[in-house]
Amino acid sequence: MTIYKIYDAEDNSISLRKGTLNECRLALEQWVEDNNDDGWEYELFPQHPKLESFLSSPQQFIAENGDTEVEIYSDWILTPIYTIKESAENITINKLELASDLANKKLEADWSESIKIYVDEDADELTYTEEAQDIFNEYYDDYLALIESCKA
Repeated sequence: MTIYKIYDAEDNSISLRKGTLNECRLALEQWVEDNNDDGWEYELFPQHPKLESFLSSPQQFIAENGDTEVEIYSDWILTPIYTIKESAENITINKLELASDLANKKLEADWSESIKIYVDEDADELTYTEEAQDIFNEYYDDYLALIESCKA
């Protein structure tokens, strides 16, 4: 996945949008909508066919024009910032679910012999006892902090 930015070539400090191609397209669509008055759009697109092309299909626009320093509108440049390469080492996880699963496993492994963990083990939805919930909460906080410390 490639992350792009749209910036003003006249003033490099002005970054109009950073994100995926689709996020950039949505931001430009919003800009056109916010600045459209009495047929302005019809005057804009014939004068700036690259903008119309980008808005209709960003992927096709990249295929036709490349993705390095392409002007899509008067002094607005689209350029890639970085690419996230998919690999076996990169995975997407829900940190809250992971912390919860790890805390539950540790709770069951460490405490199942000494305390009652669930209010009713035969119920459809398991509910922790008050004592088990307190222990789970501590484990959960510790795991979540550990997971969040691993961010690149």
